[in-house]
This record gives sequence, structure tokens and C-alpha cells, in this order.
Amino acid sequence: MTNGFSKQQSLLGHDDSVMDARSELSGFIDHLATGPSYWYLTKPGVAPGEEVTLQHRLGLDDMQYELLLLSAKLARVNRDGQLVMLKDEWKDWMRTDFDGDYVETAEPQRMHLESVLNGEEQTGEGKRKVPYHVIRIGHSKKNRAKNFAGQTKKRIKSHEKPPAIKYLAERQRDFRRKMDRTLLDVFFDAEDDVQALLK
Repeated sequence: MTNGFSKQQSLLGHDDSVMDARSELSGFIDHLATGPSYWYLTKPGVAPGEEVTLQHRLGLDDMQYELLLLSAKLARVNRDGQLVMLKDEWKDWMRTDFDGDYVETAEPQRMHLESVLNGEEQTGEGKRKVPYHVIRIGHSKKNRAKNFAGQTKKRIKSHEKPPAIKYLAERQRDFRRKMDRTLLDVFFDAEDDVQALLK
């Protein structure tokens, strides 16, 4: 999906679209922050379908989530068509818009993700640790883990699931509808630009 947006990033870079996207995301994060603290993976595609991803928590599909990140200028598409997280943008936004007790991002955390999700040790042959961008949402005093990997339940060999949040399903449905409207606007704008070039 990122290849499709690589030629359209200029459409997503206007100040109004950045503010709108960040405002919508802020509202959802504020709702998640009413629960216990939890570390989420932010980059799409690193753990498809896993509850431990911010994408899953927001209830968005790949296209909706990537559009959100690009619109909010929290990610960009590189020359190879790959989505790259902009960690400094995340940090500046977190410091400006959120209470640090409830929301924070950190330097990318190095881990062997498959081992972490399975509640296994990260050492051993073939277990190469790579950096993952993460965000912590929820009150820090209710946090039992200092990082993403610390959320592992080793006794039952699984990663701890995110906390239950009231009215989460309703917020997800509303958020998906908003992102669908934004997605249509982007494609209609792109079509208008193409038609203008053909005249």
C-alpha cells in the first residue's frame, strides 16, 4: 500500500491535514490513556493481527493506518516505497500534546519480536535483535513493565494482552468511519490533480 502513497505524500503534508490527523489520533489516545499503561508497536506490518500493535488497538486496516501516519507526519515513505517511522516527530508531539505520566514514546527498543511474543528468551542462535518504535499509553503508576519486552508472561509463554478499555469498540467504529472519509478525500484530490495534468 505504501507504494501507492509514495507519489501522493504532498497531498498529505498540508498543515490543516496534519493538525486534523493528530487531533483525531490524540482523542483516541486520550481514551486509551484512561486504562493501565501498555507499550504498543507503532509500525504497521511488524506483527500483523496482533493486539500489541497500535494499528490493531485503533481498529484500522493497513491502508487506513498508513494514511493516518502519513497525514499526521509521523511517518514517511522512502525511495524504496517503505514506510519509515519519524521518531523525532513522535517525541515532539508527545511532549507537546500529552501528559508524560500517561503517554510517552522512547528510543526504538531492540528485541527479537517473535521470542517476546511467545514469552521466550531472546538469546540463542538466529535470534537477532532489531529496533522497533514503540509508544506507551496509560498511567505510568499502573505500569508493570518498563518496556515492550517486559510485558511478557514467561510462565505461560505469551505476551501480555492490552488492558480492557470501556467503549473501545464504539470508538474504533467511529474512528474507522472518519478515516474512510479522509481516504476518499485523498483519492479524489489525487484524481483531480491527474485530470488537471491531462488537460
